[in-house]
This record gives sequence, C-alpha cells and structure tokens, in this order.
Amino acid sequence: MARRDGVGAILVRDGRVLVGLRRGTHGEGTWSVPGGNREPGETAEETALRELREETGLGGADPGAVATTLDDFDGGLRYRTTFVLLGWAGGEPVAREPEKCAEWTWSPWEALPEPLFLPLANLRDQARLPAPPLGTVEHVHVARAAGEPIEERMEAHVGAGIGIDGDRYAAGLGYYYDERVARDLTLVEAEVVETLGLAPGATRRNVTTRGVRLNELVGRRFWVGEVLCQGRQLCEPCRHLAELIGEPILKPLVHRGGLRADVILGGRIQAGDTVRA
Repeated sequence: MARRDGVGAILVRDGRVLVGLRRGTHGEGTWSVPGGNREPGETAEETALRELREETGLGGADPGAVATTLDDFDGGLRYRTTFVLLGWAGGEPVAREPEKCAEWTWSPWEALPEPLFLPLANLRDQARLPAPPLGTVEHVHVARAAGEPIEERMEAHVGAGIGIDGDRYAAGLGYYYDERVARDLTLVEAEVVETLGLAPGATRRNVTTRGVRLNELVGRRFWVGEVLCQGRQLCEPCRHLAELIGEPILKPLVHRGGLRADVILGGRIQAGDTVRA
C-alpha cells in the first residue's frame, strides 16, 4: 500500500476551527482543514503554514504538531497525516484555490460540518480540540555508549519502543539494563539544569524542555514534536551520573532529575518542537 505524508493546519480563532468544503480531488464534498502534502525537507509546521497561506491567504501563530492519524483511502492510498495547531494571526480567509475548496467557514470543534474529510474525522474521533502547548524542546542529546560524551542533535529520529537513533539505550549499550525501567526517552527541565549551573546535556537526558512540569506527566500521554510518549516514572539521579558529571548533584536532583518515558508512536524531534498533553 502506497503511503504519503500529509499535514493538516488546525487554525483556531476564539474557540472555532477553520474548515473548508473540498472539491476537485479525493474527498470532494467533505469538509477539511487547510493542508496538503509535505514537501521534501519541510517540517510539519512549515507545511501547515505554507498550505494555510496558499489556500486562505492567512498566517498562523505558534505552530505546533499535536496529533497524527493513519488514513486509508480507496484505491490503496494511505496517508500519515500530522495535524498542526495554529493560533489566528488576524484577517479573514479567502478561497484562493477555488478549484480545490469552494468556501471557508469557522466552526466549533464539537459541531464540525458533515461529512468530514477522512483524516479530520479520524482526528475528531480520537481527541478533543488539541490542547495548547505545555512548553518547548530546547535541546536534543545522545550518547553513543555508556560513559561516552554527550552529543547535541539539531534533529533526531525516535523509534517506537526503541528510542533515539544513535543513542546508547536504543542500541542496547547503556549503563543500566533493567527492563522494568523505561529507557526509550529521558527528559529534563531546562530550569532545573540552570539552577545547578550545568551546561545543556550535562544531565545526560535526551530532551531538555522549557516551560513543562515534567513530574506532572508521570502516567500521562504527551507529544514531543511528532513523537507520542507515555510518562512512566521520575528519572532520579544516581551515583554513576554524579561520577560522570563530577559534581555533587545527587541531593539537588532528587525528584527534579527529569522523566522517563516510553515511545508509543515514533517520529522526529528537534529543537523548537512543542510539548503537548
């Protein structure tokens, strides 16, 4: 089955979502948000902003990927659709591509017009209007093996049930091997790192976030960019970490050492991505 990567732009204005009536393409006669195929090298956020501008003439604020659906169309066509939440930046929509969209309207999320385009219908069935971001990703780090230096990545691919490509735990080369402990992805708050006077990545966590209360994500599902995670347990400090850092960080990091998470749906993570419940 052929698969394509699509992006939907969820533009929100005063609690209402912008939707348009499709024409001249698959899904004709259904209602959908602006969107289209992701171009090579584009992030989902870039695609959402481009498609929104091309189709409606509008811009968007604070883009962040919030959900993904797998959508099987007739003819063996499958789309992996990433939805990006956008804030309204002013202006009214114009049907700039009338051969593709007959009209645009603002609609409450709970009362979207029917029938819905398949990806949007699947999204509505699995979630309420996506929540605003909890915070952002500032850094992504990996270490190739236990005790090896930390390397910063501008972008990383994360495998479901595995972790970040190139990281020691994804490769089975980490210091600990207890299968009862989640090791797909580790996160730490930038605010905690700064209070200890440490450099980004010094705690050897994979993802450094800002604005997120990670302790509150234990037992919850959340998105980091395109990656869907399940918060499992606090990532408490250990003597091995203290020895690698060479600083007395055990007590200061108790209950502040970050979060361990399982990866349920893989994808890309990069600096600037949003973290969403």
